[in-house]
Amino acid sequence: LHPEQWKAIVRTQNAAETLGMNVYLVGGAVRDLIGGFPIEDLDFVVEGNALKLAQELAREQVRVTERDEAARAANLEFPSGVPASIATARGGFGANSSQPPKEPATILDDLRRRDFSINAIGISLNPHSRGLLLDHINGVADMEKKELRALYPNSFLHDPIRMFRAVRFQTRLHFALEAKTAAQFQSAKQSKAFEK
Repeated sequence: LHPEQWKAIVRTQNAAETLGMNVYLVGGAVRDLIGGFPIEDLDFVVEGNALKLAQELAREQVRVTERDEAARAANLEFPSGVPASIATARGGFGANSSQPPKEPATILDDLRRRDFSINAIGISLNPHSRGLLLDHINGVADMEKKELRALYPNSFLHDPIRMFRAVRFQTRLHFALEAKTAAQFQSAKQSKAFEK
């Protein structure tokens, strides 16, 4: 993390603590941090209403560039120019995984619904567990093996955009598709899911 990103994280964790919310750094930011890749933006997940946290941050000159009321998510820009997204933890698998949250979910529910194991890693930013690595799907082990592993069967059929993400990660990170994931990818490709 460069210093401005670190300041954005501290500001976010302090605002969440003020509101009594649990907040986590997740997804691509954690993947890139662990992998030693440049971090382009920060992704936060909140156990609670992320729009409340975005509103609290806006009081501290953090610009809310986009709000999604249905998904309870927002895109932010910190005063130093650091971009971030903040979302309410959501659960659900398969076709429902991209739907807005209908009921409260935990961080583990949220990580479980993601596309690949390497994006299902989180870091707690909460006072009693700050720095705790959440990796119950073994994404770090897959990173060490340089493998992309989809989290559930039919992942590509339920959300064909994941096919493009898989190709991007193969190209950018030089990771290979794990055997079952490769078979799922080929099956989705043959069914022309990407045309959706």
